[in-house]
Amino acid sequence: MDETFWTVEFKGIAGASSGVLMFTKGRIFGGNCGNTFTGNYDGDPKVTGNIRVHPFAPGFNVMGMHGDFELEFTGTVEEKTMTATGNVTGHPRNKFTAKLKEVTELPSVRPEWAATAPDDLTTSSAGS
Repeated sequence: MDETFWTVEFKGIAGASSGVLMFTKGRIFGGNCGNTFTGNYDGDPKVTGNIRVHPFAPGFNVMGMHGDFELEFTGTVEEKTMTATGNVTGHPRNKFTAKLKEVTELPSVRPEWAATAPDDLTTSSAGS
């Protein structure tokens, strides 16, 4: 579950939407057509976390909120899917559900960064 890129479909009190999320090293990054998502998570296959939602374009969001807000959630990972439920932090009645599908695992190292350094950088044959 760690180091994974997901699609997400979510439903809240004001409607439904979809977006993408990346889970990497305990952090969450993502967004949809009008909001960015950043947050933290812990656990696998039982996951808990928080996501900060920041609107960058005018329009609705499925939680019916205005401006920045935070979500708290719990979820369960089963193979290449995750189901999650949660609410707006501080507003336990403003709930949402989410279904995530794994797109791909993130590469551990970019290929162009995988070149190795010389075995011994401390010695030189110059001047020997």
